[in-house]
Amino acid sequence: MKKFCLLLVVLLSYIAGSGQGTGYVTLKGRQFYDQQGNPFFPMVMNYHIDIVHDQAGNPQFKIVRSTAYGTMGCLLEGGYSFIDCENSLAEDFAKLHQIGFNTVRITGGLTPHHNNGSLGFHTLSGLYDFAADPNPNFCNSKITFNLNSPYTNADAQNLFALIAAFMDIAQSNNMKVILLCTDGSDKSYDDRGTDDANALDYAAYLTQLAAHIYDKPALLAYDLYNEPHWNVYDHNLTQSKQKVCEYVGWWYDAIKASDQNHLITIGGTDVGDVLDWDGNIMKVDFISMHLYPVFPDYENHDLTKAVTRVLDFIYWCSNALQRPWIIGETGLSASPDACINSYPGATDGDYTDQYNYMASVLPAMRDCGGSGFSWWEFMDVHWYCIPAAVCSSCTYCNICGSSPSTPDEIHGNYWGLLQYSDPVNGSYPSSADKDATAFTTAFNEGNGTPAPAPCTAPSANYPDPYNCGIFNPTHHNAVTGTIVDNDGNPIKGGVVQALSWRYTTDPNGFPYDGDEINYHTWFYYYADDNGNFEVIPYNDVNTGQDRIIYVRGSAPGAEKFERGEAYGTVNPDGWSDVQMQPAALGNITLKNVNFQYNGVFDGENVPASTTKNLKGWNSVTVSNTTIDGIGDITAREEIHINSEFHASAGSEVHIFPSDAFMDCDATSTFLRMAQNHADNEAQAAITKQIEIDFKKDLKPDVSIIPNPNSGLCAIEILNSENANAVISIKSLFGYELKRLTTTEKNISLDLHNFSKGIYFVEAVFENNKITKKLIIQ
Repeated sequence: MKKFCLLLVVLLSYIAGSGQGTGYVTLKGRQFYDQQGNPFFPMVMNYHIDIVHDQAGNPQFKIVRSTAYGTMGCLLEGGYSFIDCENSLAEDFAKLHQIGFNTVRITGGLTPHHNNGSLGFHTLSGLYDFAADPNPNFCNSKITFNLNSPYTNADAQNLFALIAAFMDIAQSNNMKVILLCTDGSDKSYDDRGTDDANALDYAAYLTQLAAHIYDKPALLAYDLYNEPHWNVYDHNLTQSKQKVCEYVGWWYDAIKASDQNHLITIGGTDVGDVLDWDGNIMKVDFISMHLYPVFPDYENHDLTKAVTRVLDFIYWCSNALQRPWIIGETGLSASPDACINSYPGATDGDYTDQYNYMASVLPAMRDCGGSGFSWWEFMDVHWYCIPAAVCSSCTYCNICGSSPSTPDEIHGNYWGLLQYSDPVNGSYPSSADKDATAFTTAFNEGNGTPAPAPCTAPSANYPDPYNCGIFNPTHHNAVTGTIVDNDGNPIKGGVVQALSWRYTTDPNGFPYDGDEINYHTWFYYYADDNGNFEVIPYNDVNTGQDRIIYVRGSAPGAEKFERGEAYGTVNPDGWSDVQMQPAALGNITLKNVNFQYNGVFDGENVPASTTKNLKGWNSVTVSNTTIDGIGDITAREEIHINSEFHASAGSEVHIFPSDAFMDCDATSTFLRMAQNHADNEAQAAITKQIEIDFKKDLKPDVSIIPNPNSGLCAIEILNSENANAVISIKSLFGYELKRLTTTEKNISLDLHNFSKGIYFVEAVFENNKITKKLIIQ
């Protein structure tokens, strides 16, 4: 079989499906752009809202600043009118701009946790006097929205209208929005990402939501799920990567069916995400990583070590995540009160510690290729009550009258960049600003403060982030291995989690579980650039009893593995606490897919009757490659076909300058096909020609112009040789309301007598049936 040799470079540029509408934030490569086409760096604040109503009968609803922000919350303060409460959003947005933020990530209030659920909203009739009644019974003042599939009922429509109204308020205040669409699963409901039925139900919810906000320029992105690894995996509701890929794909496509204008993201937790909710396999436009300083009990609250772990995690993101990423959440709880800070676990540090954390993490994220930054959160809250004895000498203390909270709970009060403070006449007192706001106000992601620097190499403790070797300097019972692919090459970004058997004499020590004086602790370890890892057990009290019970691991875009005693396999009631054997695991070969930000394929071979996809998130370069079967070549921005590319007679090469998702490819907007047709080898030898035919895919399609409209529109049939068509207008529930047959390619419709709402246009022609959404406003 004669093969033809391509001796050319093909360059195709296309910004595919990533917020392409006029006036919306777009993403090209790793760079966001605003509606004017200027580079845009999202400085995001996690911001809580509430929904309130003004009366029990025929209520009006408004979105307001959250009651979590204390005395400034509309529900807890006398003297506010209903309009004042809505204006509270504008006050907060102005303050956020002042301290360097241009985007809010909305959490709470608008995020139903599970399907067929409900949201309760507080009344504003008879506003509460918090000073007189510090513990009002809000449960008696709620109106409930019942949110039921298929989310077309009146309560769901009211919720979506409120979200749309919030987008308009944000737009009028020059604020972008990342909308958290669900706050995560609850183990008792087995929801969202736990099975097919719940995942499809969520897709139906997202379709309806997107239909109401598809045209809102304030919306930067939908955030599909808050920390699914934490909410699902850690509830022992483990999902395979294949299922995760499917579910996120369903949700992505559900939004895109209604909204082609906006971006989509998902919130991760830590490197443990690679075990299931793997950032490299999910069908989203960018990843939002949640990374916080962690303080193991044995380190005595060592902030330096905790910050080093965060910086190492940023380095891992820059090397392992093969698509744009931002920090979706980070923060450090801080109070200036020495008495609160001396209450162990109540805060992470003081204001200087918070400033130093911001000054370390924010530039490091930018320098390591992160595309945006998000802080948790806007203002200190008073969710939890501090014991009076502790508060006796404290200025910023909350003795709220109910049972005192534990230090761990109190820790949740002090994450804000602003102190607990009420704006006066629409402005905040200067004393509200914590020290870290001086850094965010001056920060410039390009050439400002501080100047950009190279991405910092990982610390010496990178392979052992929790410094387990300090307690086990001989690495007694350490488990070693090497993560490689099918060709024996190390897989980038390998992560191993290990279960270490520990000992404690403190029954109050976390995570003491009543198991006499023994408990288990999970730690993660990074593999180095050669795929090598070493899992070091430790027992900080009972030296010499170091042991690893079980390990599991994976890498972005790779399958996961486990070794040792999986939970309950030996003892149905728990772990047997036996050191796993063997300790030297050797090569651990994982199937993986070569999916890189800039994909490079050299020396690939695609045999006849097989298909191999060559993809890159941003670009793809193919050299010295032979395709006897079918090869799909896909990237968003650039596709390079270099020398010694061979395509056999009868082979197919599809080139998609479009969205590239590993194993979850979006439907391509363009198709180029290269096929070689040689009658015989003699003809090929004589002509010595390359038959590579790039042609636009002229798939039949239907366009509605304009859409939305007031009832007057045109239906245009595209890419059709014979436009003999049957056009049906159907209701949201599938009832046919109008039908016509035509041979024209452009059909004018007068639907001014139709009610406002969503309809479907179904066009049947040339053995094609195409359905498009029609919106009448």
